[in-house]
Amino acid sequence: MVKKEKQYTFLVTNLSIDEFTATEIGKLYRLRWQVELLFKECKSYNNLRGFQTSNATLQEALIYVSLIVTTLKRFLTGCIEKIFKTEMSTMTVAKTTGVWWIGILTAIIRKHRKGLLNAVNGAFDFLRKNAARAHPKRDRKTGVFQYGVEPNF
Repeated sequence: MVKKEKQYTFLVTNLSIDEFTATEIGKLYRLRWQVELLFKECKSYNNLRGFQTSNATLQEALIYVSLIVTTLKRFLTGCIEKIFKTEMSTMTVAKTTGVWWIGILTAIIRKHRKGLLNAVNGAFDFLRKNAARAHPKRDRKTGVFQYGVEPNF
């Protein structure tokens, strides 16, 4: 049996050691990383890289729309996890949005109830098959699910 060598992480912070323990600082850092991943998702998969307008109000609205869409995608991901009892990759869901999201939006715009139900069922089926987390056991062991990435419903 090979003994695994200890790994260390060094973090530099201006938080007071009197107010925060090293463990708390580590947890805050990992939570901060989840926020970074959220913004990466918005920029990379919601086309929020740059603006075609110099209107500050419109730019702000585009940022809010991107956050709302990301929240909806993550909510759907959480629903799929609960329904099918499987861990999903939020990044894969984001990457494949063009495949499954347009059917849902089209049904909503056309006010077609049966079409919406079919589109949602199709999206759930597609995502269940194609966006399952690759290493859920490893992720549970390393604590990826601890910091705001599990659904709260």
